[in-house]
Amino acid sequence: MESSGSTEKFIKYSFDKEDIECGENRHNPLTFKAGSGMRRVVYPADLSLRAGFTRFGNDHKVGYFWYKEIWFIISGTAELRIHDKRTGEKQTVQIKPNDLVYYPEGVGVEVIRSDEDLYFSIAQFPPLRKK
Repeated sequence: MESSGSTEKFIKYSFDKEDIECGENRHNPLTFKAGSGMRRVVYPADLSLRAGFTRFGNDHKVGYFWYKEIWFIISGTAELRIHDKRTGEKQTVQIKPNDLVYYPEGVGVEVIRSDEDLYFSIAQFPPLRKK
């Protein structure tokens, strides 16, 4: 759903894993390899944010964020490798259902281990404004 013009609309969406296209017609196939995908739910015309749901398979490299991003883990567990380009800090973290993670601009993420598909809600602020 997308708001039209300058009038934003209330949106309610109930998560369904089947709504995330992970095959040949997946969103942004350069970012999401086969088996991974995204379902955008909120993306207002002014591009102030984007939000939706994502599925990652094992060994998915996200890359570096040039915007702020928040994930709320719905199902699955994973081990992530985090690299902050701004400070040079590197760390490995475990994520599981009900975890919320925040990535500021300049942070890189790689899924280095996942025993099952990882499903999470996602919000980007402001999205797609590469510096």
